[in-house]
Amino acid sequence: PRGAIGSNPFDRVHDQIAEARRLLAGLGLNEAQGQTLISEAAALLAAPPTSLVLLANPLSSDMNALRPSLLPGLLDSLRHNLARNNEAVALFEIGRVFSQVNGQLKEERRVAVALTGRRQAPFWSGNERGATFDLCDLKGMVEEFLEHYGLRGLAYAKRSEASGLFLESAVIALGGQQPLGELGQLLPRLAKRYDLRDAVLLAELDLDLLLARRNTAKSFKPL
Repeated sequence: PRGAIGSNPFDRVHDQIAEARRLLAGLGLNEAQGQTLISEAAALLAAPPTSLVLLANPLSSDMNALRPSLLPGLLDSLRHNLARNNEAVALFEIGRVFSQVNGQLKEERRVAVALTGRRQAPFWSGNERGATFDLCDLKGMVEEFLEHYGLRGLAYAKRSEASGLFLESAVIALGGQQPLGELGQLLPRLAKRYDLRDAVLLAELDLDLLLARRNTAKSFKPL
């Protein structure tokens, strides 16, 4: 047996991704692993046709495009769970997405969250036993996640144009200008297409930008 001693530039990135996984799992989310290849129809839910990266010789029409977003895959995971009577689903995924900008291929790492169904486990007893996830749950999770990275100047604003994916949504921006991601509620007609009965809450963040702009410095002051 041989051992390798040394370091690799990816080690730091691996540690950062592992940290993000721990934070999201600590918020009560389960990790999902979606397919990088999805159908063109699913890709169009999250991106305009001009930005899609299509395969020249796909093996299947269900896998003929590189995913432009993690959200279509998470919607499939929600449907898979609800079809098996798992009525409280809270998922996250970290992965790469692909797009085409002015003829140039672009690849970036993102983190996404998807919630639907009951807020509490089935064995929970109390006044809110049957309560379901809402936008406040999603926003709270996103804020708690971002707080660990020390980001400052975060702002939530209405989209400048309508979305084909969300019923209502907000763009998350750094310094009020640089887009970091988006969160919102899925359109009911799309939820019905995926056989999802309750409100579906989705969020997606640019993980590369998040890691690049993190602030690890901590400041303290007396009470």
